[in-house]
Amino acid sequence: MAFSGGKGGFADINITPLVDVMLVLLVIYMVMTPIMPKEESAASDSQDISLTNTSTKVEAKNRPKIIFNKNGSLTYLNKDKQETKVNSISEISKITSKLTEKEEINLEIDKDIVWDNVYKLVAEVSKQKVKYYFISQPVK
Repeated sequence: MAFSGGKGGFADINITPLVDVMLVLLVIYMVMTPIMPKEESAASDSQDISLTNTSTKVEAKNRPKIIFNKNGSLTYLNKDKQETKVNSISEISKITSKLTEKEEINLEIDKDIVWDNVYKLVAEVSKQKVKYYFISQPVK
């Protein structure tokens, strides 16, 4: 926007104060960022997730399955239904590394589980680029 001067000339807006203010704000941001407390995880401000109950019964294909119970126990069932207890989420990589990229796996997860652990499980399974499906339990 231009303003007319006294003799038909245009007066320019002085942007120096604007640049000064922006630089001061940038310096304040740069100083305060490392000082501000960091959250340990994104779950600290998360909301409860309520999974819907389903009465639809759809048969899951015969795929290997990882069962994650609310007590934190992990169980791996291969296609032949042979059960393998898994001690930690990080051990899932060893099991899923035997699967090819074309293979798929079912993740059966208890609805009362801590979802941070589910994110870790999905991250481990995703490392192997295996396609995975979440399987829910029907209403009893």
